[in-house]
Amino acid sequence: MLAWNIQSGGFSTYDPNSTNPERGPKIQRAISTIRNQHATNTICLTDAFRWDEVYGGDSGIATHIGTREARFIRLQDDRLDRKIGAGVGIAFGTNHTIESSRALDLDTRQGLGVILDVGKHGLQIANVYL
Repeated sequence: MLAWNIQSGGFSTYDPNSTNPERGPKIQRAISTIRNQHATNTICLTDAFRWDEVYGGDSGIATHIGTREARFIRLQDDRLDRKIGAGVGIAFGTNHTIESSRALDLDTRQGLGVILDVGKHGLQIANVYL
């Protein structure tokens, strides 16, 4: 599993009017390299700023990072939303079937809980950005 804080979703700033993440291609190449060299099939990316908008939701994110499935959730963190604007989130991609996913209420923000169809009882993964 790869876990990576991709810093402002690959954008140079948290500007909500930016259209394309400047570091997007570099992030994409790095993920591809890591996936190929280490047989990584599950990816957790924090600080995925506006990826739901930029890549068109879960299926677009999956295509962008080269996985079969993906999920995205905005943190809904009032402190961050006031400071830099809404849109900071968590992106999760995998080549396993996602059995279910849900928001994890962490009081001041949301996390992402995913159950993968792996093994007899599934593999539960919690991805949070604190």
